[in-house]
Amino acid sequence: LFNVLEVHAPFGCFKATKIQIKNHKYLRQTHYLTKILAIVFNLPLLKTNTMNHNIPTMNDIKAAHELIKPFIHNTPVLSSQLLNEILGCQLQMKCENFQRAGAFKYRGATHATLRLSGKEKTNGVATHSSGNHAGALAKAAQINGVTSYIVMPKDAPKTKIEAVKYYGGEITFCEPTLEARESTLVQIVRETGATVIHPYDNF
Repeated sequence: LFNVLEVHAPFGCFKATKIQIKNHKYLRQTHYLTKILAIVFNLPLLKTNTMNHNIPTMNDIKAAHELIKPFIHNTPVLSSQLLNEILGCQLQMKCENFQRAGAFKYRGATHATLRLSGKEKTNGVATHSSGNHAGALAKAAQINGVTSYIVMPKDAPKTKIEAVKYYGGEITFCEPTLEARESTLVQIVRETGATVIHPYDNF
């Protein structure tokens, strides 16, 4: 996705920050990540050559948390003495593998589903994903009584497919290419009127 050449932070285990993007497809995700790193590590926000996009504010984040709080697990933050000794700092790990649907993506999927209008809920939600987002959206939709249409590549892991089925997602399989996933999703939305919940770009 990108090379982290140096990481600047105000504590010992990181010394400088510079991110080199390797794949232009991920430019927008990296743009978000750069801003998050700047906030977390209290760094100056450098100008980038990316387009201007809406970026969530701290108030947006707090409001989203209040909205989804009744539907999510308060997952633990754990530490490892061994890793701390190796890195020379206190490493905290947010264990979202204990989250509902087994991934942090359930938080975003739940937030997006809860914000749907009544008509949008009636028409359902749709996405393409080979794994965590597929299961997360299917689970969030199930809890909120919404139909979910999930496009998955034929070679998606069996465990991920079974999870989507268990959560009530209606799966449509496609060829394992981004083009096939997106075109299949467009067709499903055209037929159902479902609202697309993008795997990562949904603010």
